[in-house]
Amino acid sequence: MSSPTAVRRVLLAGGTHGNEWIGAWLVRKWQHDARSIQRQGFDTAVLLANPPAVERGVRYLDQDLNRSFDDPRADGASWEERRAREILEDFGAGGRTPVDVVLDLHTTTANMGLSYIITNLDPFNLRMAAWVARREPGLRVYAWIDETLPKSALSTIVPRGATIEVGPTANNVVRGDLLLGTERVVGHCLDFIEASARDDWTPQPEKLEVFMHLRSYDYPRDASGAVTAFVHPKLQDADYQPLGPGDPIFQSLDGETLFYEGEAPVYPVFVNEAAYYEKAIAFSVTRREILWV
Repeated sequence: MSSPTAVRRVLLAGGTHGNEWIGAWLVRKWQHDARSIQRQGFDTAVLLANPPAVERGVRYLDQDLNRSFDDPRADGASWEERRAREILEDFGAGGRTPVDVVLDLHTTTANMGLSYIITNLDPFNLRMAAWVARREPGLRVYAWIDETLPKSALSTIVPRGATIEVGPTANNVVRGDLLLGTERVVGHCLDFIEASARDDWTPQPEKLEVFMHLRSYDYPRDASGAVTAFVHPKLQDADYQPLGPGDPIFQSLDGETLFYEGEAPVYPVFVNEAAYYEKAIAFSVTRREILWV
């Protein structure tokens, strides 16, 4: 791990998905008045990631911007591919104004509460998560680590940082409690970065509860690919709650119930997220671990 004192610039991004307004609203607030995100020892930049999608209130124009950063082309056919290249050329490792930490702000229709999502187990990310969790007891830390997937999310343009995901909320809606919660989490992250840069700061080992990604489940479908069942009422809104073998997960319109067939209890996340129907994900499952960081 590189030294935390190497953090010279932090990027706060919102509006990566244009119908997730909390991040976009906070970015606009900070563009108008940046005092609340200023700290000693490093600069903080803000980015409205997908302005035309925010203006139209749609998730994206051509393709998901948050799945476009693995190898975008400046002359790509889609708006999001070109936008991803612009962002990398500005803020990536070889960019004009490279950043060391990215915090990308999202909302979800799933009952995820305040979630801090990481895509690697860099000690910096885990220590920042522990710092925030100690100050925000309702926060859950989800390690969405899948080495088979390309590094295509905005939060992965540098190794350090996180996606802050809050919900449940409808698209194109700003819930005040979730906006204020997001703002608090961002503030805690910036406080951690400032504290970690001090010469007299020594991290103390502490426990951190982490929900480690295992796999995702699609909806039941017929031969044509049409969804044939909905998330069972007992699973709906049960994000981060134990799901055991034999528990119901889907119900068809004719009343048939499908059950979880895993061998051990797991913890579901992103249950019935609206945007994931197109990604063939009804929910993902995790295992709960306690790490010393």
